[in-house]
Amino acid sequence: MLLLASMMLTFIVPVNAFYPCPSTELIQATLESPGELRVFDSEGRITGLVNGKVVNEIPFSNYADNTVTLSSPRDSYRYEVVGITQGVYSLRATGVTGQGNITFVAIDIPTSPTATHRYLIDWVALSKGEKGVTVEIDSDGDGMFERDITAGAALARDQFMFAARAADMNRDGVVNVLDITLVAVAFGSKPGNPKWNAMADLNNDNVIDILDVSLIAKDYGKTA
Repeated sequence: MLLLASMMLTFIVPVNAFYPCPSTELIQATLESPGELRVFDSEGRITGLVNGKVVNEIPFSNYADNTVTLSSPRDSYRYEVVGITQGVYSLRATGVTGQGNITFVAIDIPTSPTATHRYLIDWVALSKGEKGVTVEIDSDGDGMFERDITAGAALARDQFMFAARAADMNRDGVVNVLDITLVAVAFGSKPGNPKWNAMADLNNDNVIDILDVSLIAKDYGKTA
């Protein structure tokens, strides 16, 4: 198995995960990083490590030696990396089909004890060279995924870090006048106000003010 880094997450995943694709024979997911790997099917059943305990709920699945194996997968799946300590992980996802393999790679992605990263993969889009991966980020462990990133066949650490920054409010890969406009529309508002936009509260003090504008100004012009 190819190791991209000393800490690595490797998948062989079904290409019909979340999106219709040719069937596959096996899912094999191995995590070598600070975190717990959990695979969910469409009914919410889990196979993986949950709070240090092994769970094998998905039919024809097994978790052993940091590896999730699903035989004859015919469902939709999502893949979550739940942080248990500060560090980085790498992720390699391969959809194996009769027409060849489709691969997604995420390298040196930072994580923390409160972070959950959920990967949704559109294998059809990836096979066409399009952006087919959505990464949803719950950074504080409250169960709400406050940020998301779209990527093609590869996601690098720098791209992940920039997309996760609050200043790029509309997630278009650049901090510009559009992001300032979003803050301006909500300027002066607090929770409960019709103009309130939690995303514009960049410093999380429950008021949209000059401090939030200054945070965008600090990153103005930066691109992913």
